[in-house]
Amino acid sequence: MATANTTITPAEYLTMLESHDWYYSYSDDVTVSRAGRASYAQLTAIAESSEAMTALFKAFCDHIHQGADKPSIEALQPETTPEAEQFTIHTDVVTGWRTKSCNIQLLNQVFNARQEAEEMLALVKQTTPKAFIKQTAAAGARV
Repeated sequence: MATANTTITPAEYLTMLESHDWYYSYSDDVTVSRAGRASYAQLTAIAESSEAMTALFKAFCDHIHQGADKPSIEALQPETTPEAEQFTIHTDVVTGWRTKSCNIQLLNQVFNARQEAEEMLALVKQTTPKAFIKQTAAAGARV
């Protein structure tokens, strides 16, 4: 049997909840009662290890004692909210900004001076990419 200190996945915990004898206290057999108490203590210790395990434990208890639907791991997964989607988009924008920032640093390394990089950038802004490539190829410059 796993202990509360062992890392247990929600799926493994759900299996433990399903295999627990929830009616051990009704047994006349002392060994069944003792094993049930030990198992219950272990399940509650694991439930206290995280919010997800606590939610799973409570949902399973509701299933056993109140006839609620049996919990599933998928049902406990948080739904994607607009805020979460917006955060993902924001993260992508920040990542893109960092990439552009790194590209500017690389430009500074390629050119000997920042002024040369700024002049090249100004030249790029004045023309189309195709024309710029043609100009630099004709001049033999490194792009």
